[in-house]
Amino acid sequence: MGDQPVTKIAVLTAAIKALSDQMAALTTKVDDIANNNTIDKALFLAGRNN
Repeated sequence: MGDQPVTKIAVLTAAIKALSDQMAALTTKVDDIANNNTIDKALFLAGRNN
């Protein structure tokens, strides 16, 4: 027979947790990029761009 349902759930739970962690890390990176772009835009508008 195949894997038991409890085993399948445990595997899926681990995979979902790993995906969730990766999504959280990606969200942090996107937020950092957005913040940097906002700062760059503010400096540009203030005439302080290099």
